[in-house]
Parts: sequence; C-alpha cells; structure tokens
Amino acid sequence: MFEPEPVSKKKGRIVRRLWLLLIPAALSVAAYLYGPRLYYQFSDDPIVRLRRRAEAFESRMISKKHSAEDQYKYLLKTREMLEIIEKDSPAIPDIHYYHGLFNFYELVLRLSLDSSRLLLTAGRGILPGHRELQGIEGVSIADLSRQCSLRMRKVLALDPEFGNAPTAHLIIAYGDLLHTARTDPVLLKHLSRAKETGLSRALLPYHDWIALGLYAFLGRKEELERTADRIEKENSKTPGLRMSINKAELNMVLGFGAFNTRDFLRALRLARSVKKDESASVAVRVEAVRMEGEIFLVQRGPRTALDYFKEALKLAGGNDPYLKKRIAELSESK
Repeated sequence: MFEPEPVSKKKGRIVRRLWLLLIPAALSVAAYLYGPRLYYQFSDDPIVRLRRRAEAFESRMISKKHSAEDQYKYLLKTREMLEIIEKDSPAIPDIHYYHGLFNFYELVLRLSLDSSRLLLTAGRGILPGHRELQGIEGVSIADLSRQCSLRMRKVLALDPEFGNAPTAHLIIAYGDLLHTARTDPVLLKHLSRAKETGLSRALLPYHDWIALGLYAFLGRKEELERTADRIEKENSKTPGLRMSINKAELNMVLGFGAFNTRDFLRALRLARSVKKDESASVAVRVEAVRMEGEIFLVQRGPRTALDYFKEALKLAGGNDPYLKKRIAELSESK
C-alpha cells in the first residue's frame, strides 16, 4: 500500500515560511481590494462624508483661494469615494445626487460662466466657451452635461420630495441647455423649481447666470426684471452674494429681454444708455451698438441697420466673426 512520505523537518520549515509569506500577501491584496470599501462603509455615515466634501468644495469656491486644477484633484478623490459607495447602495437617491452635483462642479470649473459670456448667451445665443485648464482631461462638455441631467432626474424619480430638489432642478436646467444647445421653454419649468431659498450660497451666482440668460433670450420680461432687481439689492447688502455683474452689463441684459418681447423703445433706450456709459467695457458697448442695429433692422430694414453693425465691428477692433457674418448677410439682402 502507498504511504505518504513523512515531511522532513527541513521541508516543514520551508512550508511554514511560505505560509508566513503568503498570509501577509493575501491580507495586503484583500486590504487593497476591499479596504477602501470597508473604510467608507464603517468609518462614518458615507452620505454625511459626501455632504461634508460638497460643503468643503463650495467653501473653496466662495473663498477663491484654490486654483481650478486643485479643485479638480479634490473632485476626483470624491468621485473615487462615490464609486465605492455606489456599489453597496445603488438605489439611494443621495448617491446619484452627489454624482450629479460633482459633475456640475466640474462644469463650473471647465466653463466660463461670467458676465461677459452671459452677454453672448443672452444676446447672441452663444453657449459659454471652455476654459483651458492644465491637467483636466474629462469627458466632453456635452457628455458631462448629459450625465448631470440623468443623475438628477434619477434622484427625483427615486424621491420626488428630495430635500435638495431645488439644486437638482437647477442642474437639470444647465445639463439640458448645454447638452442639447437648445433654449427649450421646458428649461424654465426646472428653473422655476430651482427655488433660490433652497440653494447654497455657492450656487446662487450660477442660478443668476442661467436665469438672466434664459429670461432675456426667451423674452420673459417680468421674471428677468425681478431677477435683476434681486441681484442688485442683495449684492448691495451683501457684496459677492450673487452673480458679479455691473450696472452696464445688467442694463444690456435687460435690453436683450426688452428686444425679445418686442419692446423696441425700451430696448433702444437701454442700449443707448450703455453705449454712452464711459465706465462700460468695450465688449458691452459693442453689444449696445449691435442691439441698435438689430432694432433698426426690424423697424427700418437692412440699409439703416447696416451702419450700426459696421460701427459695432469697428468698435470691436474689426475682429468679430459674428458681426462680420451679420454684415455679409445684410449686405446681400439690401
């Protein structure tokens, strides 16, 4: 009968050493694979941790002491945490909410959502351009915007009474606008549900940006004037609380709104007040002269309007593709 050969003392020592090496290696692999997951699951409430990270990110946004590149690194670390937590809790609305929120933070980092871009969006219908940021190689703006909308819609589908619903609606409005490049009136429904009282201080300027842009472009006169009024009053009481926009820029946005409601007399008065304002930037005065041209195009035809468009192009230094295109179109239609 076959009998196993007894293990020698030397072989026994080798086997024990192998086990001593294998056990720490196995523990290291397990820690690498499951450690972060267990850490986020048991060290603290993961939703509370995500909320704190969002609050920290927004505090950094308000203070403006951190570069966009540093903010992006912080954002990436949070996404790693989100992916781990989502594996265990895929149906919790808060997980989708924070995914959508941090996607929106990335949009804020990568897009120019300032007053100069607002004028182009509200007046010419041109969406905000990208900012060149070193080390940021995310998905396209259109895809990122779509992800914002999808995540927030999922939140509201899972919990229609979600506590941060105003923020979710604000992000859906941005996501749909930037993904589809269409100013569909349905965006206004989301904007109306993005109650300012339900938004954090860091997000108020972004509410102002899209509200002013959409209300002006779609000719929603009453909503536009209420929003402009609120921005002026609240910024006078608490500087920096709302969107940073000066009087000339705000008047120009109001002029766009008046034009789009066919209140041409008011639009002309506002445009000319901006044109004469010596404190206004060249870019704002270019828009004021262009608006004069748009008004006279409607009222008197291309021959009269052409002079204003040429004046606007000259004021812009002769380098404005949009104005050149308008001049070419008007020249052909004379």
